[in-house]
Amino acid sequence: MGVTIIELYGVEKFKALHTGDFIHFNFLKKAHLAYIAQMAQAIPVYQIQIPWDKERLSEVYQAILTHN
Repeated sequence: MGVTIIELYGVEKFKALHTGDFIHFNFLKKAHLAYIAQMAQAIPVYQIQIPWDKERLSEVYQAILTHN
């Protein structure tokens, strides 16, 4: 398996940003969701699939640099 970098869109992008949160406060839910939606519109989000082999970390690093 090689390194795969896929840009996320729509609901998948929103879910990736939302599940990456550390703390959720119910009283801030509306503002928090608005913030995540605004962030999703402003920045690209990617899913990176990598081989689980420490010997191939340089390959992962190079794939990210090349993609960027």
